[in-house]
Amino acid sequence: MIIDQHPDNPPDARGCRAIGYWFNDHHPDLPKPENYVDSNWRQVERDAMVRYLKAGHVKASWRGWSNCRICNCMNGSQCLGDGTFVWPEGFAHYVEAHGVRPPDEFSKHVFDKVLSEGFPGPDFEEKKRQVEAIKQTDRAMQDFEQPRWIKPLGRLKIDRRG
Repeated sequence: MIIDQHPDNPPDARGCRAIGYWFNDHHPDLPKPENYVDSNWRQVERDAMVRYLKAGHVKASWRGWSNCRICNCMNGSQCLGDGTFVWPEGFAHYVEAHGVRPPDEFSKHVFDKVLSEGFPGPDFEEKKRQVEAIKQTDRAMQDFEQPRWIKPLGRLKIDRRG
């Protein structure tokens, strides 16, 4: 599912690895999304992944919509990215609606990035500050049997102290 570069190589995506691009008439060698569905994927991880994917920075815009290869809904017309990876705007739909699970390499990249920088987007600096504060002050969360990256995300959702 991860390829070395965007299949169509738009200028702003150069140097980024690509994920979430599926087979089509122009690229029949790409994978099929239904081969990556994981019905046992934990919802909290899936929700965090969707949030990250939707918050990517625009790397390319196209003149037409891509349709979902599973349900055929209209599924975006842009490519988003984070500086390391680029993905189609509709990749979040595959994760959210169909349970398409990215490879562990990408998941680790996303959750490491969220831990160190927070979620990308307009409130990026505020989220980064919150993640740092939580990492430094809330060591009690380490006793839970959850993956390390879930703890700050859970606190970000409920911590309204500012």
